[in-house]
Amino acid sequence: MTDAPRLRLPEGFTSEPVSPEPPAGKRNGGPRASAATQLIELANKRFRFARAQEGGDPFAIPLEGPALAWDVLYGDFGDELARIFFDETGDAASGEAIIAAIRVIAANARRSPIEPIGLRVADLPGERSAAVIDLGDARGRAIVVREGAWEVVDRSPVVFRRTPLTGAMPEPERGGDPADLGRFVNFDEQVLPVVLGWMLAVWRPGVPCPFLVLLGGQGTGKSSATRMIARLVDPSPVEDRQPPRDNDAMIMAAASSRLITLDNVSSISNELSDSLCRVCTGGGIVKRTLYKDKTPTVVSFKRAAILNSIELSAIRGDFAERAVFGDLKRIDASARRCEDELAREFAAAHPRLLGGLLDLFAATLAELPRVVLTEKPRMADFALLLGAMDAATGADALPTYLGQEDRVARDVTEGSPVCQLLLETVDASGVVRGTAGEIKKAITPAGGSPKCLSITDKRFGGELRRLSPSLETMGYTVHLPSGNGTDRRVFEIIAPGHSGVVDEYQVVSENEIEEGQA
Repeated sequence: MTDAPRLRLPEGFTSEPVSPEPPAGKRNGGPRASAATQLIELANKRFRFARAQEGGDPFAIPLEGPALAWDVLYGDFGDELARIFFDETGDAASGEAIIAAIRVIAANARRSPIEPIGLRVADLPGERSAAVIDLGDARGRAIVVREGAWEVVDRSPVVFRRTPLTGAMPEPERGGDPADLGRFVNFDEQVLPVVLGWMLAVWRPGVPCPFLVLLGGQGTGKSSATRMIARLVDPSPVEDRQPPRDNDAMIMAAASSRLITLDNVSSISNELSDSLCRVCTGGGIVKRTLYKDKTPTVVSFKRAAILNSIELSAIRGDFAERAVFGDLKRIDASARRCEDELAREFAAAHPRLLGGLLDLFAATLAELPRVVLTEKPRMADFALLLGAMDAATGADALPTYLGQEDRVARDVTEGSPVCQLLLETVDASGVVRGTAGEIKKAITPAGGSPKCLSITDKRFGGELRRLSPSLETMGYTVHLPSGNGTDRRVFEIIAPGHSGVVDEYQVVSENEIEEGQA
């Protein structure tokens, strides 16, 4: 048997055995931790860890430098760890090492204390009426607003997080007048103080903030007004945003910025309306934690929103009672400015406008503890803020805001075909009482069921619930089903001045009243 041919090695190479690499974890004869372990040690030296809420995602907060939190699981924390590792060791950490390190860091961080972490704005812990606003600059500076005063500080007293939608504010200048916003946005004179009050509400993260709905026909500058208001209270690199496609997209928008801006909204679906209502008064989601299949992560938030190009007739009652309406006047052709010109003028005025708005905010916070409302509307915290602003400035923002309720309620009811049929029956008979299906049958015209009533009894009952705030504003009494003690879910709508139904259970309709009189 002949020997197998041997391979000829290129010149300069040898077939002598080479010394093996040190075993894993060893180099130069001494012990060395794995890259993942080194990443964990570096993270513990450079950061402390906290959670914004129970069950929430962990954040890494630098021990030195700006008080800005890194989202351990979903942000750029892994890239920052890789940078630190290279600076310390001169080696590049592998993706597997970074992922392994983050899993350990996140698991340990979930046992860390709960700490408030703001997004653009935060309450100042330990003070009754105070707020902190993130300037959004690279230095991590913030504005601290207390009762009667404000100041720019180099390091924020509270921790903020930032997202790709967090833009930078200019450094505010003192001596400005927030009413000068009227030079750039063509508001009705009575409405401007209400809008200024709404802008202050955006900076109060702990309480619900109503939507700002900008109304006006073509040529009133609704989109420009939306952009300039947003630049003052929560600027973003993406100013003109389309309405979210679904509830998940709305949640993503709410998780990324304090202020949601929706431009050119031609209609509001029931799903979008429900999502916005949750965002306004406080919403939350439970989502799957990264790297795991079953462990939930909780995300809760309160956000502000601006919408424009909406017809009031398309707004549901539950949406309308959470809204502030800003009417815009048509801009005369001789007074129109090009977009670039308007942007330059606003940029020049921006620092003083911001300073004037902060002056107004500080003065309003000083009056807030002394304000008492005899009657509280749906957005009571916002009404209190307007009352405090009126006390500080002598404006009439609160009466103007309260006066919007009746107007909006009538527009909502007039825009609902179901409500029109319901009111015809209620006004004729004085009261309608019954299950959703029975009331739907009672208000159906004799000639046949219109398209608006071609819905299930469940959906019709939901429509009655959504209309109830507007009906009550107009003086009707609405009793919704309690669901207690009976399997018949009874609604009752009573006309103003009517005593209601005496019997324990009765369906009243116009036809029955006419038959009884006959």
